[in-house]
Amino acid sequence: MEAIHIVATIFLYFSLFNLIVGLAFKPWVVLWFLDKQYRLKVIQIFGSSSIVFWIIKIITA
Repeated sequence: MEAIHIVATIFLYFSLFNLIVGLAFKPWVVLWFLDKQYRLKVIQIFGSSSIVFWIIKIITA
């Protein structure tokens, strides 16, 4: 369980970093792989993944 906790923590910080970069700067920096890049999509992708990884981190603590 400790390995899952560490991986979830890494992905949580990665998602939060991309969320901040996508909202503060230009969304195409983090959504380069999509056809349309806008801030709502940044919130949908990285916000939801941050919440999921945060829940996993809490459960495995």
